[in-house]
Amino acid sequence: MKIDYVITKDEPMRLIDFLTKHHYSKLMIKKMIQEKHSFIVNDRYVDINFLLLKDDHLIINLPLEKTFNGRVDELPNIIYEDDYLMVIDKPPHLAVIGTRAHINYNLSLMIANYYQQKRINSGVHLINRLDKETSGLLMVAKHAYIHHLFSINVVTTTRKYIAIVEGTFKAKKGTINLPIKKHPNHTLKRIVDDLGKTAITHYKIIDSNNDFSVLELELETGRTHQIRVHFSHLNHPIVGDPLYGNEFFDKMFLQSYQLSFIHPIYNKEITITLPKEKQFSLKSLSLEDVYLPNTNFKLYQHKHLYHISSDTILLGEYLKINQDEVVVDVGTNNGALLLYASKYQPKLLIGVEINDKALNIARINLKKNKIENYQLINDAVQNVKLEDIDVIISNPPYYQNQVKLKNNSPNYTCTHEDTLTLSELFLFASNSLKNEGRFYLINRYNRLDEIKELCHKYHFEINDLWIEDKDDINKQRILLTLIKIST
Repeated sequence: MKIDYVITKDEPMRLIDFLTKHHYSKLMIKKMIQEKHSFIVNDRYVDINFLLLKDDHLIINLPLEKTFNGRVDELPNIIYEDDYLMVIDKPPHLAVIGTRAHINYNLSLMIANYYQQKRINSGVHLINRLDKETSGLLMVAKHAYIHHLFSINVVTTTRKYIAIVEGTFKAKKGTINLPIKKHPNHTLKRIVDDLGKTAITHYKIIDSNNDFSVLELELETGRTHQIRVHFSHLNHPIVGDPLYGNEFFDKMFLQSYQLSFIHPIYNKEITITLPKEKQFSLKSLSLEDVYLPNTNFKLYQHKHLYHISSDTILLGEYLKINQDEVVVDVGTNNGALLLYASKYQPKLLIGVEINDKALNIARINLKKNKIENYQLINDAVQNVKLEDIDVIISNPPYYQNQVKLKNNSPNYTCTHEDTLTLSELFLFASNSLKNEGRFYLINRYNRLDEIKELCHKYHFEINDLWIEDKDDINKQRILLTLIKIST
């Protein structure tokens, strides 16, 4: 790699003084002297003590660097490149460097693979870093000298982020000035603490609804996890943050979307911005805001998770619950049945759901509708131990294992018995309910005989049975109120 200069100063200057003025380190100067042929003035090789004059044309051949073995097949998504640096659009869930957990798969290996294919002799010099879960623009220098110019603030970089956070703000813009230090009991986490280092984040509201806000962010300092820590501390965690918030989406909605800098060699301002269609917005959440039928509740449905069905509505409107009762919803999903149950103002609502993303959407929906008396359990029903429950409600899988869909979609999980059989559901209800506790259930008419056998096995009696009026017996639905009887 070479760098061209035209000498503009009237006063003569020794080459070594010129290099020092332009921030070449002593070690790098030593390497260039050792490699020879590193300095060319007006098409002639010169030594380190050469006297430079005005209008001289100086070429610096930077020390050669070695490229390490990429060891991966993938290439980085490069959206800007010149002879001295490049800007990459990093996806979420990809570590930037090879830590112990990501030694064989990380962005640095992809960059090295690219260098090898393009025969670029360079190490991987990251000018800015992004957390594994953060996506967006990351700048890489193609030589240690270029990286050095950025690191000593000879070249300043303005970095702007977009984040989607939970909740809303009164002010349209603001500044967070809260010091940050390492968490005393967690190797990865950081916390706000008066004894920490200064951390300053500027934010501006781009868009919002009643539950989420889209922010443009600019960092005045660059502490580890700074944005994530600041907004989590203010009870506005970044949506999908697995460390400081709630991981209920397939990614964290924090994105480096713009980099601006004066190019260290070309001396011109460059601004790299992600295309508008790739920038995070409320639409990126893939959430549909709908009313729960025959209620005043509104809730979110995620396009990749099971939606409210007519089964949910039938069962929700069938419930009868008292104010002093504890209610458990098995297979909570987005929390619709818990909202139906909350109309009766029970003592406590408990949701059990194996899908963590669905359960966290339920949490958002309960919070959205100002429900406070709830507990959510992210586990398989078979592992949950509860006692003296008043009411259990469930819209369980209809189909047994032999009825298969071609893919393991959320619809498949919710409608097929791979993770929960009807017998296991009855066992849970029997173990959890108090005597004379109620079990509300919806299912298919063609399984009624099986349900009667399970009632006998697990000590339930049918208190109420509703059968849908349909010609096709295989599509007929039933609603049941089962009462646990003492053994």
